[in-house]
Amino acid sequence: MLTIAVCQTAFAVVNAQTRVGALNLNPGESYLCCAVIDAANDFAYFGTDTVPGKVVKVRLSDFTRVGALTLNAGEDRLLSAVIDTVNGYAYFGTYYSVPGIVVKIRLSDFTRVGALTLNWEEHTLRSAVIDIANGFAYFGSENGVVKINLSTFTRVGKIPYSGALPSAAIDTSNGFAYFGTWTSPGTVWRVRLSDFSNAGGLTLNTDENALFSAVVDMANGFAYFGTDTSPGRIVKVRLSDFTRVAALTLNAAEDGLRSAVIDSANGFAYFGTETWPGKVVKVRLSDFTRVGALTLNTGEERLWSAVIDTGSGFAYFGTYTGTLTSGAIVVKVKISDLTRLNQVSGAVLNAPANTIYYVRTGNMYDDSALGFIYAKGVNPQNIIIQTDSTKVNQATGAPLFTGNMVLFGGRAASKVVKYYEDMGCALVTFSANATHYRFMKGLTSVYSVATSTYTPSKADYFVVQVYMEGSRTVFSMWGFEKEGTYASGIYFADTVYPNLATYTQCFYVCKWTDLNNDGIQQSNEISVVASGT
Repeated sequence: MLTIAVCQTAFAVVNAQTRVGALNLNPGESYLCCAVIDAANDFAYFGTDTVPGKVVKVRLSDFTRVGALTLNAGEDRLLSAVIDTVNGYAYFGTYYSVPGIVVKIRLSDFTRVGALTLNWEEHTLRSAVIDIANGFAYFGSENGVVKINLSTFTRVGKIPYSGALPSAAIDTSNGFAYFGTWTSPGTVWRVRLSDFSNAGGLTLNTDENALFSAVVDMANGFAYFGTDTSPGRIVKVRLSDFTRVAALTLNAAEDGLRSAVIDSANGFAYFGTETWPGKVVKVRLSDFTRVGALTLNTGEERLWSAVIDTGSGFAYFGTYTGTLTSGAIVVKVKISDLTRLNQVSGAVLNAPANTIYYVRTGNMYDDSALGFIYAKGVNPQNIIIQTDSTKVNQATGAPLFTGNMVLFGGRAASKVVKYYEDMGCALVTFSANATHYRFMKGLTSVYSVATSTYTPSKADYFVVQVYMEGSRTVFSMWGFEKEGTYASGIYFADTVYPNLATYTQCFYVCKWTDLNNDGIQQSNEISVVASGT
């Protein structure tokens, strides 16, 4: 097998997200408890837990503060928010005011349009969801869920529940909203939207307490609730039958899951912690496992609000910090570390001299393939062997050096490749059962080959892929057997390299077929059978 990986750090950040930067807000713009995003127009809006409340507008493209809107007296401590990007309004719910107030903001000119005062007992608006298509918003108050008609900006009614509702998620495709309670254990209340009725409650297990964050994966039919416990727990709820599926306990010091965002398309959720400093914990949804955690810088703590721009691949976390002399902080995190194949031009082939480490396995086919890639590089680079204990941890396979690297050989031949696959970093991995060899992306089979008909001397398969390991670019190629490994090197040199700019997917699975029965791998005998991101 052949694998090529390119990395830029001395330690593994396995499949983790990357901190891009931080935006310090102005004094008095403190305690960011809620946030909404208008990704199409390139803005996010953060609500402050101040008296009176403020809404801070942030431009995403250059990550700058545009301005702040100070609300009226009595419109204090903004703990919840929803956004109607179709009609161009955002709505912020107050915490401190009794009764509660919902403030309407027009996005086009960033002005306060008006405010809706709720009934006396409808205060402490900790959570909110929106049904844009039908024109309603739902706010979780201290005494129940309040329904707001957005077109008329009027109160419709309330479903009474006892106690605070600090989290909420909505499944508009099936017509339900879900509100999490601040109780021990926590309860998830389900609201039927069609007739605005109580559709039942789901009490969670012991220690699954205080549900302070929530996201919903509508496509796959699950909701995930984060607890305000130490350590934090994430509870998975199946929506079709409204049942608890499982709970994931996070690592020590990953406490108090106060914010959450979801990237359903790529199958991950991200939870912000109530810790010093804050951490962003990444969870893979397909197998409900913790992938890793990103620890932010000192002072970037208590992550109470978050929004996500899945199209651009960034999430933004607001801190519950600040005073009259120092504002809160918005931290930008890169969550979509998808690197396309054409990006290896700069990451590997045109890299400065002696910044790439080509790691030999000692296998003839792997090391021969190394030559195909090395020959396309502009500058001389380092060539080492994986048995060098000063460069590769011999027990784990973790790289011990700083600098980009190129790996050849699959998990059976390369310690480092096995390390990345086992740690969940690799985008496409190898799997086999009694009947098939498979290229896997997570738990999904990208392409499979029946072992009963597999004859590698006549036809073999390989993958060309690029993925990120933290700030590292990982460029990986390997075949099922030596024929596929050798074919991958030829394919890259003869077909991919001359047309590299056109290779815009993250992975390509290819098949070599010995068309002329000479037993020699040739580029005109190779075709792509699967590709994707």
